[in-house]
Amino acid sequence: MSTIMSQTFYNRIRKDEETDLQCTNIKLQQADGAPVRVFGTTTMNMQIGQAYLSTKFLVANIQNDGILGMDVLLATKSTIDCDKCELIMDGNVIQCTNSDGGTLLTRQIDVNVDIDVATQVPEFLHDLYEKSKVNNDSSDYLKLAKLLSDYQDVFSRGDHDIGKTDKVRHSIHTTCLAPIRQRPRRSPIGQREEMEKQIYDLRCYFFAVHVRLVLLHGQS
Repeated sequence: MSTIMSQTFYNRIRKDEETDLQCTNIKLQQADGAPVRVFGTTTMNMQIGQAYLSTKFLVANIQNDGILGMDVLLATKSTIDCDKCELIMDGNVIQCTNSDGGTLLTRQIDVNVDIDVATQVPEFLHDLYEKSKVNNDSSDYLKLAKLLSDYQDVFSRGDHDIGKTDKVRHSIHTTCLAPIRQRPRRSPIGQREEMEKQIYDLRCYFFAVHVRLVLLHGQS
């Protein structure tokens, strides 16, 4: 897990300075599966106790000023003692306190909240979501909703975008040669019998469209 900084705290630090946020593809979500907006990444110096670290932060829309990630804890080989609310870093014991200097209090709260998973699915995919969850367990509904939400751009939104895409583009290299143009011509006599046989064979299949042969003017 990356170390996270709130956008509000980031703006308070930078003040009138030009933003240095870098684009990122990292996505965050809350414990209930709701997405968290990420604005970018930035690298800053951070002091924890007596340790000074150059840390890469994810700037996101969170309520707390920051969340210390596993990247920092692993890099400094730190240990968290939840019973004593202590952070042990490089042999130094750092007491975890709140912004007023008071000791942090921890408690566990069990809250039963009904979450409408379908609200996380784009509106034009609701019908597909309802049909797809029929053969899935209720425990998989959240995964299904996240899958449809993450890859919503591969689904058609209506008749206006069927058969159209801008996801893939390619070019055919023909060097400096001009396109080849050939005039219409009749099939050689030696190949006509084989072509008629192939057309007749197609008529034997029930899914084939019947072919109507028409003699051209001057052709016998």
